[in-house]
Amino acid sequence: MKLSNLIIIAFALVSASANAQLYTQTNEAAGNRIAEIRVNPDGSFVKPRYFATAGLGSGNGLGIQGAVALTQDRRFLLAVNAGSNEISVFRLGGEAGAVLVSKAPSGGTRPVSVTTFGDLVYVVNATSANIAGLYISPNGQLQPIPDSIQPLSTANAAPGQISFNPEGDALYVTEKNNNRITYFSVDTMGLPSAPQFVPSPGSTPFGFGFGRRGKLIVTEAFPGIMNASAVSAFTTNDSGRPTVAAATIPTFQTAACWLAVTKNGKFAYAANAASESITGYRIYDDGTLALLSPNGISSQVSKGSGATDLAVNESNGLWMLAPRAGGVVAFSVDAAGKLTRGARIYNLPRTITGLVYR
Repeated sequence: MKLSNLIIIAFALVSASANAQLYTQTNEAAGNRIAEIRVNPDGSFVKPRYFATAGLGSGNGLGIQGAVALTQDRRFLLAVNAGSNEISVFRLGGEAGAVLVSKAPSGGTRPVSVTTFGDLVYVVNATSANIAGLYISPNGQLQPIPDSIQPLSTANAAPGQISFNPEGDALYVTEKNNNRITYFSVDTMGLPSAPQFVPSPGSTPFGFGFGRRGKLIVTEAFPGIMNASAVSAFTTNDSGRPTVAAATIPTFQTAACWLAVTKNGKFAYAANAASESITGYRIYDDGTLALLSPNGISSQVSKGSGATDLAVNESNGLWMLAPRAGGVVAFSVDAAGKLTRGARIYNLPRTITGLVYR
């Protein structure tokens, strides 16, 4: 290969790294904002830029996973406005940062988590205990999907997260109060079936992600019980129904709530909110799990900082919100799943919730 071609490739790689961003939302009651945090090629952070959602936050922690989401093509960022019952859409990619392009009602009361697949957007509303769908156009405009609203299993379900599966033909919602995982088949028109559910093996299913071959990995918070939290894993069939593959594998930590799965599907990491730690698991092909550290601590963060939302990228990077300190902490993941703590940034609002990497 010619030297000039090598230089072009190297420049492209550096440019891609230089343009990497993290996005979270402030969830402030007086006016919700998106915080854009650029990530330098060396892993350090640039001072955040803020962009108003034109909606209202709740002013406190939402207690959920998925308050922000990217579209599959990574052109748009969506954020819930829990205080004004709306979804905001931002166009990404330009020097101007996140540009607000549309806003629409969430189809219920107190939207807390949002997910996308293709031109479909689904949100779960906590107070009205329902899911609702919207179409997103090529220029980022939202339009409600007729007949897409479906209830959760009960009015006090307390959803923890909504997400499409990797194929986009099923939706999942964790119900913290009911210890259930509710799922909906999604047809070719983007319409969900009536709700179906399976019991969670452990108490308070919360955040989740997907491993290879559709493995569903779910945290179980066991709130108020010290060192009792856990993670369970499920296989899923063609209709989306989960079947337990690994039941309640302990973290030996307290309040495992948020979860991320590496892009290669080999490792899952749970953020333990009360222990301020991260627990790592290896995911096997049959859906079973194995702790990466016998004591459940893959990494610890500073006392009093908190441990909530997680985000990963394709290059063995992991980031975590530390909301009590108004911070974000970076980690690298080696081939065996070991975490090494890296850069940190503080002085964000302590109401931050949701985290994605672009």
